[in-house]
Amino acid sequence: MSNKEELKEYKSFYTIIFSINYLMQGLVISIFAILLPIFLIGYMGALDASDLAFLATIISAPTLLKILYGLVTDKIGTKQMGRRKPWILVSGIISGVLFFLFPLFITPTNILMVSAFFGFIIFVSIYMIDTATDAFLLDICPKEKLGRTQGLCFSTRAIGTITGGPIFLYLVVIIEVLTVQVVFVLMGILLIITAFLILTVKAIEAPLEVKLGLHLKNMFNTSRDWKLFFYSVFNSLLNQVVFIFLSIYILIQMNLIEFKPGGSLSLGGTETSIYIYQANIGLITSAGIMLGSILGGRISDLLSRKIGVYITFLISTITILLILIDVNLIGIGMLLFFAALIGFAMGLRLSTYTAVAGQMSKKHPEMIGTFFAICMMFANIGVVMGLLITGIIFSLTASFMVVFIFMAIIQNIGLLFFFLLDPKDYEPKLDQK
Repeated sequence: MSNKEELKEYKSFYTIIFSINYLMQGLVISIFAILLPIFLIGYMGALDASDLAFLATIISAPTLLKILYGLVTDKIGTKQMGRRKPWILVSGIISGVLFFLFPLFITPTNILMVSAFFGFIIFVSIYMIDTATDAFLLDICPKEKLGRTQGLCFSTRAIGTITGGPIFLYLVVIIEVLTVQVVFVLMGILLIITAFLILTVKAIEAPLEVKLGLHLKNMFNTSRDWKLFFYSVFNSLLNQVVFIFLSIYILIQMNLIEFKPGGSLSLGGTETSIYIYQANIGLITSAGIMLGSILGGRISDLLSRKIGVYITFLISTITILLILIDVNLIGIGMLLFFAALIGFAMGLRLSTYTAVAGQMSKKHPEMIGTFFAICMMFANIGVVMGLLITGIIFSLTASFMVVFIFMAIIQNIGLLFFFLLDPKDYEPKLDQK
């Protein structure tokens, strides 16, 4: 199919369907990370930290299977629906039904085990949807639109992850217009509706012969792909570090959290005020992410992906350093503006990276889902490395300034591996394959 035919085949509303799908994924992650632990404490009366760690381990385990999801969605499909839609539809229905049933099965004595069991299956389903949707988007989206489409889609997932939990927490705990049980039922309904929306995407990826062993081997035996994998690692170092420490740092500056000598934290304000301000910080940051993703996608598609990546690293470095300016000199309002700029930089980073990784995933058309999943696996390694390095530095220095300065510098190692990539592999105008 020619580029003009691809552009004509891909409808604008497909992007909306994909974005809603990604938003639901982010909301699920946020509900389990933020809302469920607080609900467990209130429902059980008390919750040991070890039990919470056990639950987090169980529901996080499905992330380790992402490559397996890619292999399954690349290999198995139906003639009528292709390789992607069946997995998105079935997994969406399963996760929605489990969300809907969760409130009906819990008691104060079994809620921890029910949460672990339901959570594990829900997250297997969610990551299957995630992987199949990634691959489906790459299958049918023309490379000329890839940056804008992926940037918008992935930013909606980030927004769901960052703001979903705090917003639901605000609705449940602060103004009490919902209960957690109602939230789970509503999410169940939304997940099922979203699963069926994928059927409105009429396009089906071209059928290809998949030879798992051969094609999987080809993903690891070229320097081109390894450069991309290392770029993925260092590009993702700040993805979680910034958002975890940013809100805490701002709350400290607002005297809502007390930062004691040695690095310990304690509440400096009421829990209600902290919830409200944390939700607001999340919304401000998310607005920045959305704007950055849209602009980064347009730069990547219409100008140059190389220029987009260079601009991303420059702005990321500057904005992280700006947040360290003494709040007494700039005021809380300017501090929150800098938080929006950091979100903007993260949105740029997300859209420019996914445009490059998505374009290069098309070099493996038979197993595009698996290759992109491998890229995400290396990106997750970068996230873990960033958190680990940050934890070590913070334990040694107990200084937010040292942490932010170090991370602002070390992230730029990613530029080295990006520089080593051949522009013909990721620039649409140069890649004629």
